[in-house]
Amino acid sequence: MQRSSKIILAVCAALLVLIVAYFVPLFSESKPEFNEKDSKEWLSKLGDAFARKNVNDVVSFAYPDAVIAGRTLRQMEEYLRRGVGQTQHLAVEFTDVDYHREGNRVTLNTNTEAGEKAPEAKEFSANYYNHRITFTVERRATPQLGGLFRTYEWKATAVDAGSLPNLDNP
Repeated sequence: MQRSSKIILAVCAALLVLIVAYFVPLFSESKPEFNEKDSKEWLSKLGDAFARKNVNDVVSFAYPDAVIAGRTLRQMEEYLRRGVGQTQHLAVEFTDVDYHREGNRVTLNTNTEAGEKAPEAKEFSANYYNHRITFTVERRATPQLGGLFRTYEWKATAVDAGSLPNLDNP
């Protein structure tokens, strides 16, 4: 085998490794289904993002065109940044989840409690919010590699959160 053939073979092998390294995570992240167990996991991860006070992670649970409590995602992001900055041990818990699916749309009705809760505590020391919330979660395809492949994600398109405090007057 000539030297140039070995170089070409090595370059092809390297490209194959890069392509596999790129596509394996894409296919493993794609979520074609979203059952009741997945929904509880999704809510748990959302609660963890709040506990870490990571607004970018919290916002990543919704599509950019989502309507959250009657506001755009961008508006809610600013409210979240202000709100989590004023807490010490923020905790958000979702209980009594009612799951309902119609095609690519899932509705989650859940009791939501948010407040101050020290890491080792079992009870909230201060309660900021305790109401029922309705999440509308939809599956959408995301094109990858110029539309050659698609991955599917389940994210919130709407959140109906009643009894929120007046966010415009902090």
